[in-house]
Amino acid sequence: MEEKQSQCLRFYTRKRKKSMSDLTTTSDKLIALPESLLHLILSFLDMKQVVQTSCLSTKWRNIWRYVPVLNFDLFSLMKESERRNRAHRKECMDIVDRILVLHDDSSIQKLKLSSFRSYDTGQVDAWLLLVVEQQVKEVQLGIMPSSKDYHQLPHLLFTSVIEKFKLKTSASRYSVQLPNSMCSSTKLRILKLENIIFPKGDTNGELVISCPILEKMFLIRCSHHDLKILSICAPQLNNLVIYKCHADSCKIKICTPNLTSLKLILSCYKDYFLESLSSLVTSNIDVSELSTKFLMTILNGLHNAKTLTISSYGHQVCLSFILLSRYKSSKDYYIVLVYLVFYIGS
Repeated sequence: MEEKQSQCLRFYTRKRKKSMSDLTTTSDKLIALPESLLHLILSFLDMKQVVQTSCLSTKWRNIWRYVPVLNFDLFSLMKESERRNRAHRKECMDIVDRILVLHDDSSIQKLKLSSFRSYDTGQVDAWLLLVVEQQVKEVQLGIMPSSKDYHQLPHLLFTSVIEKFKLKTSASRYSVQLPNSMCSSTKLRILKLENIIFPKGDTNGELVISCPILEKMFLIRCSHHDLKILSICAPQLNNLVIYKCHADSCKIKICTPNLTSLKLILSCYKDYFLESLSSLVTSNIDVSELSTKFLMTILNGLHNAKTLTISSYGHQVCLSFILLSRYKSSKDYYIVLVYLVFYIGS
C-alpha cells in the first residue's frame, strides 16, 4: 500500500514539474516574439489578465507597462458577490489609478472602460484628462453614474487628438452629457454615441455638428434635451446612422455633400431638412413612425440615392431610384411612393 502511494506521489510530482516546464517553455517562446507583436497579443486581454502575466517570469515583470491598449472592465476586477458593494468598487477604481500611474504613458494608444457603474466621476475625469495629456487617439467608454450623479465629460476631451470616440451609457436613464467642444473637434473621424445627452445648443437652441474630418457617426437613443434644431454639417461625413432618436420638439437638418450612406431608423423629429446629399449611394429609412408629409420630405431629399430601402413593421422593400425616375417630373411619382408605403404597411 505504501509502495503504491509512493509511486502515485512520484507520478504527480513528475506531472507537476512537466506542467511547470511546459508553462516556462511557452512563456519563453512568447517572450522571443517581437515586442510589437507581443504587445498586440496582450492588447486583446483585459488589464487584469495583462498585469497577471508579470508573475510568469522576471522577463515578463514589466511587459504590461508598455501594452498600448488599456482595457479595464470593472466587473472583471470584482467577484460577482462584490459588485454591489461600494467599498469594493472604490478599491477597483483605485487599482485602475495605480495601473495608470505605473504604466508608461507614452505608449498608450487606446483607453477602454467597460461596465463602470456608480463610479466616482472625478476619478474618471482624471483618467480622461490623462488621455488628453498623453495624446491618446482612441477612447471607448461604457459608463453609468450612480442614480444621484450627473456627469458632463471634460471640455478638453474634444480639443485633443482623439480620432475615435465611442460612448455608451445605460438605456434606463440619461445621465452623461457631452461638452460643446465635441461638435467642432478637428481630429475626430469616428463618433458613436448611445444613450447620451447631446451638448447644449446656442442661444437659439441650435446644435451644429461640423467636425471637419468626421467620417462616420452613429447616434443611438440620444436625448436632445432642450434643442430646437440639430444640424449635421460635417463636410467629410460619409456614413450616418440615426437609430431610435425621438425628439418631437426638435428639427433635424442634414447637409453633408460627401454622405454616401444614410440610415434613419425608428427616429422621429419635428421636421426634416435634407440638403446637398449629392453623393448619396444607399439609404435606409424606417417609416413606422413617419407621417406621409414627413416621408415625402425625406424622399425628396434622397432623390440622388441609387438605392433606397424602406422598412416598416419588419418588412423591407429595396428599390432603385432609376425605376422611379420616369415619374419624378409628374404627380405620378408621388402616387407610386404613396402606394409603396401603403403596400409595406399592410
